[in-house]
Amino acid sequence: MYRRRRHLNRGVVTALFLLLLLLTASPAVGFDLPEPDHGIEEDEFDRLWSGYGYDSPSEDASANDYLTKASDYAYAEPPAAPDTWNEGEAEDFFGGSDRVSQYPPDTELSDGEAVKDAYVRIFDVSGSTRVLFSPQREVLYVPSDGEVRGFTDYRIEGDDVIEHSVEVELVETDQTVTGNGGFSVPYDGLSGGPGSPELGGESTELTLRATVTATRQVENDTVTETVTVEDSIEVEPYNPARPPPIAVYGQYPNEDTSLFFLREAPWSSVTLADGTKVQSNWRFFSARAEGWDRLRFSTMGAEGFANQTYHPLRVYAYPSRSGVYVDGDAKLRNVIGDEHEPPSLSEELSFDLPRSEYTAVQGFDLRHEGDAETGNIQLNGIVSGSSVDRPPFPSVKSIRTTNLELNVVEVSDDAVEVEVSLRDSDGNPVDTRRDDGIVRVDGHGEVNTGIDGTATVEISPPPSGAVVAEYVPVNWYEAETEATYVGDRATVNPNREYSLLGELGMLSQLVVFLLPFLVSVYFIDRTLGLGIWPPWGKI
Repeated sequence: MYRRRRHLNRGVVTALFLLLLLLTASPAVGFDLPEPDHGIEEDEFDRLWSGYGYDSPSEDASANDYLTKASDYAYAEPPAAPDTWNEGEAEDFFGGSDRVSQYPPDTELSDGEAVKDAYVRIFDVSGSTRVLFSPQREVLYVPSDGEVRGFTDYRIEGDDVIEHSVEVELVETDQTVTGNGGFSVPYDGLSGGPGSPELGGESTELTLRATVTATRQVENDTVTETVTVEDSIEVEPYNPARPPPIAVYGQYPNEDTSLFFLREAPWSSVTLADGTKVQSNWRFFSARAEGWDRLRFSTMGAEGFANQTYHPLRVYAYPSRSGVYVDGDAKLRNVIGDEHEPPSLSEELSFDLPRSEYTAVQGFDLRHEGDAETGNIQLNGIVSGSSVDRPPFPSVKSIRTTNLELNVVEVSDDAVEVEVSLRDSDGNPVDTRRDDGIVRVDGHGEVNTGIDGTATVEISPPPSGAVVAEYVPVNWYEAETEATYVGDRATVNPNREYSLLGELGMLSQLVVFLLPFLVSVYFIDRTLGLGIWPPWGKI
C-alpha cells in the first residue's frame, strides 16, 4: 500500500508541473536547432541538419562555417554521426510518470480501462540509409545486424491499479525490452521477404509491439488488462557480403590491366589493393525527420505541449550530378547499372541532381597500368559501417588487341567488293561467329568473319569516298571464350588506284591555267616598276 501511494503522489506532482507548462508554452513552429550533444563535435554537428535555415556566415567566418552553413553538406560515404546522435536522443527520453503520457505529435494513442494514451513509435533503425532512386522508388536499407530504437509511454487512471508495466517486442526477432521511455531492441540475421513491387527489392517489415499490462484490485479479486500497440516500417536488409560482389581481372598485351566489378545492390565506394578508389555516384546527406516536433503530454484532466523536443536524424543517398569518379591513375572505360529518372528533393535542400536520366552505378570496367593485383578489394556499402573485403577471381582473362584490314577486290560502276580481314595480336584469325563480336561496314551493315578471319562484302552503290569498318567485340568480362579482344577500325579508298601519267596530266592542266596570269603580272611589273616580281621574293 505504501508503494502505491508513493507512485500516486509522484504522479500528481508531475501532472501539476506539466499543467503549468501548458499555460506558459505554445506550440513550436518549425524547430529550434539543438545544442551539440551526445559526443558530436560542433564542426560535425553543423553538417547534420540539411535544409535548416542557417544565417549567412559572416565575412570572417571559418571555412567550416561556409562549408556547412552556406549550403547543405554532402558526404561521399554514409556518415556515422547521425546514428550516434539518434542513440543519445533515445537514451535521453524517460517518458512520463504513472499519471502522465508524453508522446510525439501525430502519434496514434490507445486506451483501456485503466491504461490510457499508450503508444510505441519507431525512432530510427541504427545505421540505416534511405536511397532516393527516383520519384517512384525509395528504399530504406538497414544493416542485417543492428537495432531498432523507439519511444513508448502510457499513463494510468484509477486508484485501484496496484501494478503496471510495459514490454516492447521486436516482432521479427522475438527480442524484448521492458520499461517506458526511450529504448533500443537489437536484432541480427535480418533477411528480406518476397519483395515489394514499389521498392523493387527483397523488402521486409520491422514491427515494434508494446504490451502494457495493468492489474487492478476489484473488491477481493484482481483483474488484469492489457493494451497492445504497434508501429511498423518497411525496410530492405543490407549485407555487403550477400550476395558477394563479382571482381574479375583482365590482362592486355601491353601489361595494362582491367578490373570488372559488379554488385547489384547500391554501394558507396570500392578500393583496390593498390589504393585506387572508385567513388560511386551516390552522395549522402543527413536531415531531421518530419513529424517529431515538440512532444505533447496528456493527464487525466489536461493535455498540451511538453517542454521537450527530440530530433531524429535520417541519412539519405541521392544520385549526384558529378557522377562516378576515380581517385588514382586508373581510367573508367564503362559503367554498368540501371537507368532511373532523377528523384525529387524539397526546395529547402541544395544538392545537385542529374538533369536527365542517370545510371545507378552497380559495376564498372576500370583500366590501369601494371599487372593484376592479387590483394583484396574493399567494398564500402550504402549503410554506415558496412564494408567487406572481396578477393578477385583467381583466373585472369587474356585481352588481345586486334588488327582489322580492308582490301579492295573489285570496283565496278555498280558496286565495290571489299575483303575484310580480322586477326589478333599474335596473327591468329578471329572468327566472329563464335560470339566474339561483329564487324560493321559502312554501306553494308554487320559482317561475320569466318574460321580464317576473313569475309567478302559487296557495297552497292559504290561510296563516294572511303569505306569504313569497325570491329566491335563483346565486353571482355562478358565473353564466354577464354580469349577476349579489343576493337579496331580500318578504312580503304576504292578509288585510290591511279597512274603517274594521270597525275601529271592534272598538273599540266593547272600550269596551263596559271601561265597566262603569271606572264601578265611579269610584264605589268616591268612596265610600271611596281617591284612585285617575283611574287615569292616578298616571302
